[in-house]
Amino acid sequence: MTINRSDERFTICLHESGHGTAGIILGGRVGGILLVADGGLAHVDELSPDSHAFMVAAGPAAESLAADHEAPDTPQASYQDIATAEFPEGTDRSFVWSCGFADVEGGLRTAKSDDRSLAEWAIGGVEQYPEQWERRIKLARRVAAEIVRDHEAAIVRIAKRLFIHGRVTGDEIKQLMRGQE
Repeated sequence: MTINRSDERFTICLHESGHGTAGIILGGRVGGILLVADGGLAHVDELSPDSHAFMVAAGPAAESLAADHEAPDTPQASYQDIATAEFPEGTDRSFVWSCGFADVEGGLRTAKSDDRSLAEWAIGGVEQYPEQWERRIKLARRVAAEIVRDHEAAIVRIAKRLFIHGRVTGDEIKQLMRGQE
């Protein structure tokens, strides 16, 4: 997700937290989430195509939580530090981070928007049946909304951590989902 206005940083955090939380709920491997100067990135893999679509849709769905939750009063992490942040010792760096954790600039250039990812999933395998595309998109958004509703407290905790620290590893996301700070 890319948004340039700094006053929307917490919405970005909710968005990326939605991706990370859904990735874990759906059985994927979550490497982490990261803020960069003009947006955020999430790394989630090992999901089926359907689960991947639901995870992608969870990011935008989680943005709705900004209406009911405020950003922490704690100062947010420096953008410069975030863009060059290293993950803690022991973090699996063997990932080819499709969204840019190994190479933030390259990842931002090649990352697909959530809308494009959903559209490609909706069309994939049913190219001859465009009337099915809209139903598939609605399904992904409905499942994502249910995940966000059922895990709102965890998504907000993770978003607040991301807002303050600029990055949250997959292990930290799991801890925060269990209510551990």
